[in-house]
Amino acid sequence: MHTRNIRPRAWGVAILACVLWVGVLFLVWQLQGVEDVWALKAVDSEQVAAREMMLAQLRTLVRETKGEREALMNLASVDVIHAIDVIEDAGLASGVTLDIGGAVADDTVFGRVSQTRTLALVVRAQSTFPRLVHMVALLETVSIPSEILHVELKKVSGSTSDWTLSARVRVTTTNINGL
Repeated sequence: MHTRNIRPRAWGVAILACVLWVGVLFLVWQLQGVEDVWALKAVDSEQVAAREMMLAQLRTLVRETKGEREALMNLASVDVIHAIDVIEDAGLASGVTLDIGGAVADDTVFGRVSQTRTLALVVRAQSTFPRLVHMVALLETVSIPSEILHVELKKVSGSTSDWTLSARVRVTTTNINGL
């Protein structure tokens, strides 16, 4: 009689142990899920802190460079008439009279919409070789955003000292409507 009561009790204890093990495993699984959530929250908070720090640095940089940006905008705020006047002044400083023409809007440089525009100008002149070379040197150093794209010097046939110059100059400007 005693042995009959032990067997059901043993089965009951074994089933109870299995249920408890399932409960323990479920508890471990739940704790691991909570730990994963905490780890994700920690990573997210680190990313938010890093993003806020970068934004703060960017705001500081914007504040600190306000003067430099305004100076650059003033330098780049060149209208077409002013650019042509500066190029003509370079010719006058070298003793050469320039013929400026062939102005073509050249926006292929940037390839995107911008507040600035580029203008390709054709500059022609006739004078002595040293004056033309001096004038090209002055064109390279004018006070406007520009670039010499092409220079061609040819000796005038039948003349002993005259040469002709043909140059393409790209000028960055903020106002092409001034043509």
